Amino acid sequence: MKAGTLNARGVTFLELLIVVGIFSVMAAMAYPSIVNQMDTPGANAKKFISIVRYVNDSSINRRQEFEITIDLKAKTVSWTDPEGKKTTAMKTLKEVFITSKGLTREGRLKITFGKSGLEEILRVYFQSGNTALVAAYNPYSKKVSIEPLK
Repeated sequence: MKAGTLNARGVTFLELLIVVGIFSVMAAMAYPSIVNQMDTPGANAKKFISIVRYVNDSSINRRQEFEITIDLKAKTVSWTDPEGKKTTAMKTLKEVFITSKGLTREGRLKITFGKSGLEEILRVYFQSGNTALVAAYNPYSKKVSIEPLK
């Protein structure tokens, strides 16, 4: 074989193993940081706000009642929507304030979205270490926000 010519057989098994090994090591190094970013107060607050918007818009557009159930002990949020019931874990969930029930720190809280959407002020608090955020829904302006807790 002359220098600079390609091997007609292609890639050897050893070369393939080396490439797969390198990618495996890189994936193993990146995995913990990706998982940790999913359970931050910011990520949970964004996810919760997304759920509130979706359920609120669904109830208004379909003229149906939907609900969100927050389980503060299990740190989960469940909701019903046109596709059925869904549940997601939120490890940094701390407490919930809703106008009709006040501040709730334990147990399960069911929030009903009427045919015209949620008609109460809702504030959900998320905390992990020194980071604390509040996800808020204002029924008068129909706006949501995520703010640092002061």
